[in-house]
Amino acid sequence: MSVDEETTSFQATIYGVVQGVNYRLFTRNTADSLGVTGWVRNRKDGSVQVVAQGKASNLHELISQLRVGPPHANVTHFEIEWMVSEESLGKFCITR
Repeated sequence: MSVDEETTSFQATIYGVVQGVNYRLFTRNTADSLGVTGWVRNRKDGSVQVVAQGKASNLHELISQLRVGPPHANVTHFEIEWMVSEESLGKFCITR
């Protein structure tokens, strides 16, 4: 199995103008189109947190999209931590 086919996970925190601009909906729709599972939520500090799981190649594509975001977003800082997939995450959803 190649690295691109392995299932892996990441947790990311995205900063900037990312709340009130449909960033979570954008994230869910993008993840769904890539076959990625996990969740996205707003944080009290104004950032957005994403936990995603899937094939490495699909996760890299998701990350590329998250760094840009929807039209009215302005991503200023992006933190990511790769994790070993220990349990399967369900369908990608927006949480609180």
